[in-house]
Amino acid sequence: MRFEVRRVPANWEHPKDGHGNYIPLHNDTFDQEMLTWEQRKNHFLRGIRSPENIDKGYPSTLRGFIEAFGPGPDASNYVNYNGQECTHVAIYEEFTFGTPVTPFFPSVKDLEEHLVKIGIRGQKFGIREIQFSRESASAFIAELIHPPLGRDEGLAAARKVYEKINSAKSQVHTKHL
Repeated sequence: MRFEVRRVPANWEHPKDGHGNYIPLHNDTFDQEMLTWEQRKNHFLRGIRSPENIDKGYPSTLRGFIEAFGPGPDASNYVNYNGQECTHVAIYEEFTFGTPVTPFFPSVKDLEEHLVKIGIRGQKFGIREIQFSRESASAFIAELIHPPLGRDEGLAAARKVYEKINSAKSQVHTKHL
């Protein structure tokens, strides 16, 4: 399972469905994603595609483009706040494209304290509870906020942390990292 620290507004209430479950939200804004999608579509329409991409399954028709990349992003799948109003932090899991696994806190230090005292609790993916020592909580948050290495190396280092977390699935309730 992958996690990320997200900044959110102080009064943020993550939306829930009719059953009380969190609705996954991408961390990017809808405007950013729509711009990316429109640029990709415009490149496609202007014929900016190489034979190499077509050979690799890149669509050759507009219909194929829509089938491959969808009709464009749906605004309901994205956060609806801007970074300027984000004063609180929470840990989100990324497997479902973003649902919170901790409450929202005014500081990273408060979030770290929560990981030490309460941990991460969830009912999805077989994880019931993950408890952290102070050192592991600090390292975990630092890794999520500032991957110390390049993308590939950072992912490899993060994977080790996630493997420890995933091993918690085999425990009945608590795993001390």
